[in-house]
Amino acid sequence: MAGNNIVCSSDWHITASTPASRLPGYQQQQFNKIVWILAYCRKIASPLYVAGDIFEKAREPRNLLNQYLKLFVEYSDVKICACAGQHDQLWHSKDISDTNIEVLFSSGLFQHIGIDWGDTNSVIDSDILLSHFCVTDKPNKFIDYSVTAKDYLSTVANRIVITGDYHQAHYLKTENRILINPGSIMREASDTIKRKPSIYVVNIESLDLETIYIPIEPVETVFNMEMIKTKKDIKNKLDETSIDITKYIETAKKQQGIKPNFPKCVDEIIQSMKPTEQVKQEVTEMMDEYYS
Repeated sequence: MAGNNIVCSSDWHITASTPASRLPGYQQQQFNKIVWILAYCRKIASPLYVAGDIFEKAREPRNLLNQYLKLFVEYSDVKICACAGQHDQLWHSKDISDTNIEVLFSSGLFQHIGIDWGDTNSVIDSDILLSHFCVTDKPNKFIDYSVTAKDYLSTVANRIVITGDYHQAHYLKTENRILINPGSIMREASDTIKRKPSIYVVNIESLDLETIYIPIEPVETVFNMEMIKTKKDIKNKLDETSIDITKYIETAKKQQGIKPNFPKCVDEIIQSMKPTEQVKQEVTEMMDEYYS
């Protein structure tokens, strides 16, 4: 792509913690991805726009922040513009004082532009808008505060809108406008195994767009597949148990005058399915909580 390009990214979630589904080495893989993004921006001489949630927590450990400060200094020839997501803010509020992202802004390594998470009043009069707001490609009944790309475009006047928060990458292009939701650069959980992290390169004149995929490691080398399988087996057992208990309740309703021993019946159902010790423990805890 020739011309005046910008690179769009979001939801880095830089963290000192390792997600439960991942093997050790997560932080280095995260660092490598961000190095790759910066190197790509340098290669094509284009600025980088990051739509929030740079960090997983507002105050990640100082040594982690220092590692990234050195990196951003090394790539200071790459202009980086960003807004703050709720993970960058203290207690998911509008407050970014004494936070990791505030250090990036105050140092001049990142330019603070756009609409931060929770800001419902700002109107940004510019061609390009960065906004940390949950924008989906289609209606999502599971995220009640989300809006579709089409609906969000109707609320702003900017030609190029880059959003963050929703981790699935998508974009919507109209005749003379475009909304880009780059999605997360990480595969942090077992349900993200099939995700293909990417960045978008957009020509600000023609609005031509190109998806650039970030190099990733093979699933089996970065995910704890044994733990993921165990969790899946437990869920399947619990789902099967739930079906059996539901059948039992429906039968009991039809048998007037019978007062069954519910805990005993549940125990019999559980034992008949030969559950793992973890399943037994989880059911026991649920029953104890219910009858306490």
